Amino acid sequence: MTNMWLTVSLWIGLALVASLISLRVGISVALIEIVVGAGAILLTFLAGAEIDLC
Repeated sequence: MTNMWLTVSLWIGLALVASLISLRVGISVALIEIVVGAGAILLTFLAGAEIDLC
């Protein structure tokens, strides 16, 4: 857990960005958070796909 505070601040920052986008666009915050969360899951998958186990 060396980067626990970095991870926490990143998720809080993403929630803040989602709320600012929802205010600007006029869409529910929950929908924006789902989209941001799906992007984070996709990036995590792509980062894991680059690992070569050989």
